[in-house]
Amino acid sequence: MEYKLPCFWASMWRPDRQHGYIDEQAISLTGHGCVDEQAISLTGHGCVDEQAINLTGHGYIDEQAFSLTGHGCVDEQAISLTGHGCADEQAISLTGHGCVDEQAISLTGHGCVDEQAINLTGHGYIDEQAFSLTGHGCVDEQAISLTGHGCADEQAISLTGHGCVDEQAISLTGHGCVDEQAISLISTVDMIRVDTTTIDAEFGYSISIVGFKKYV
Repeated sequence: MEYKLPCFWASMWRPDRQHGYIDEQAISLTGHGCVDEQAISLTGHGCVDEQAINLTGHGYIDEQAFSLTGHGCVDEQAISLTGHGCADEQAISLTGHGCVDEQAISLTGHGCVDEQAINLTGHGYIDEQAFSLTGHGCVDEQAISLTGHGCADEQAISLTGHGCVDEQAISLTGHGCVDEQAISLISTVDMIRVDTTTIDAEFGYSISIVGFKKYV
């Protein structure tokens, strides 16, 4: 099942406790500059105390911009956000995972050129961590994939990606981390996009999985 939404769309979701979601939680998904046949879907699951929230957004537009933000987390909560955007068969994949009190996570993607890709993976668990990766002059058959993992009280992790175009810049920043931490950053290019779609008949929503394999 695919849900079609207007080009300029925003939603505020406050699930209640009877479904296992925490109070004061706010989640939004916004799309701008849409073209025809755009579809955006949002799915959330979670429960308090060892809560897990999964949100998925899909947008297929030129020069797209969308964000997903979650606030008011409980201890040991895990948030997983994934966004996919396609302009001329190009895909952006953004994923963030955090385990923090009052954590805020935001992901933003803007436009891409044909078949471009960069895969970035960052793991950071350090005090006042700040790191960034910048790429210039993308080549064909590329895509953007950003992943960040962090866990610390009062920690905030933000991941931002801007296009897959010449002079592109991508940064990942985390603050307020605890000791005994490490950073690992991996950049992979020359990947080709592979995607599949599954329809969940019981819950009535579509799941798109975008992966990458080595381009030969």
